Amino acid sequence: MMKHELEDQLKAFEKKGIDRRHFFKLMAMAGLLTAASTQKAKAFSSNAKGKIVIIGGGAAGISMAARLKSWLDKPDITLIDPSDRQFYQPGFTLIASGVYQPDDVWRKQEDCMPSDIKWIKDSVAAVDPVWNQVTTKNNGKIAYDFLVLTPGIQINWEKVEGITHDTLGQGNANSIYDYEGAQKTWKALQEFSKTGGRGIFTDTYTKHKCGGAPKKICLLTEHYNRKQGTRDKVDLNYYTA
Repeated sequence: MMKHELEDQLKAFEKKGIDRRHFFKLMAMAGLLTAASTQKAKAFSSNAKGKIVIIGGGAAGISMAARLKSWLDKPDITLIDPSDRQFYQPGFTLIASGVYQPDDVWRKQEDCMPSDIKWIKDSVAAVDPVWNQVTTKNNGKIAYDFLVLTPGIQINWEKVEGITHDTLGQGNANSIYDYEGAQKTWKALQEFSKTGGRGIFTDTYTKHKCGGAPKKICLLTEHYNRKQGTRDKVDLNYYTA
């Protein structure tokens, strides 16, 4: 739909008294128009009513909450997430290479939450799209008019034979997809530079957080060894699926 067509349709709905069903349909269409500004979105959404529930309080969930808040005059937004801390996860690779310190990549979750957003510190156990409600682990059922799913990725460490989350770092097998794992990787990288040897970096064929991260830590390891004058002591191997 062209931008002017969307605006014409919005004016027609406003004259009739736009309801939340039509509003959310139109808002979804507006998201496809890259030229549509936040101000225009706010202008057509000011009369919309409805309870919005967002599952997940990572970067996606919090940024969506902030955007919806700017679009709506009187937002009724509930965000459900159990975390105490908000992590900048791209920084895990930089912890693993010594560029960042561990405390550089997180803030308190409460400090990242947009104002006037209701935060329920809980986990969602089930979603019922028929009755428009979600079931939380500790706070019962929560109804919604519109649901946004941004739960992030769950890492099943036990699916990798020979490793668990608790054994990361043992046998010099490390992972940068974890806050603690990144810190262990940095310790291992420094020791690897001193002792030398063969380093294997892998990129799985399964779904994971960031396809570029294995490449980055491989290159950062190479860079670190050059800085230490130990590049000739290490053999770096990168395997991609």
